[in-house]
Amino acid sequence: KTSMKPACFVPARGGSKRIPRKNRRPFCGRPIMEYPILQAQASGLFSRIIVSSDDDEIRAIGRRLGCETDTRPLWLYGDTVDSETIVAHAIKHFGLGMDPAICMLYPTAVFVRAEWLSESFSEFDGHPIAVCKLDTEPAQRALCVGSDGAIVPLMPGFIDYRTQDLAASFHDVGAFYWLSPQPFLAGWEGRPKVALLSQGARPYIIGKYESWDIDDPEDWEHAESEYRRIFHVG
Repeated sequence: KTSMKPACFVPARGGSKRIPRKNRRPFCGRPIMEYPILQAQASGLFSRIIVSSDDDEIRAIGRRLGCETDTRPLWLYGDTVDSETIVAHAIKHFGLGMDPAICMLYPTAVFVRAEWLSESFSEFDGHPIAVCKLDTEPAQRALCVGSDGAIVPLMPGFIDYRTQDLAASFHDVGAFYWLSPQPFLAGWEGRPKVALLSQGARPYIIGKYESWDIDDPEDWEHAESEYRRIFHVG
């Protein structure tokens, strides 16, 4: 493995529909984006930590923490722009194409720990890595509600299986991704766009009670409670 250090890229837009000002909203007393950035710094892994945003206050938080910051171009504003496009732009704009790896770290990943970053990077071999955790219930037993209001199994073929007989299922917690920059740079230059979790992606598996998604105000309240419990914050 090359001795060059990887770069860390934090995409943090200002708008959010379900949780206003989500990426800079106070979480247990400080802006939420500070938590993952401080863990990235504590890991000692990165040659540079870059915060890209369309929001002046978010960029100011990044600069206060010692990060590089950049104003996201207008065509990358909004919640319809996918992560792959944002990564490809960052690689091109910041000259990251020759870096050994890029860590795309989400600004609301408050449960990330420096050791997760270090351990997962030690496993990086060019294939993407995503943080995953075990589902509390097997995905094969999931249900949905049909157009008539009735419960419908998503995978009817497994409805009669016992849960202990089903394969364990995991999901991507959306904390951070380790990526090789070259495929994304190729996509930016006109070749087919690369998915974050392309074929051959690997999991970095954490405990099922070590991280929680924050998608709405109820999630936020629960996450603050769990953060205080895990990290003994008053």
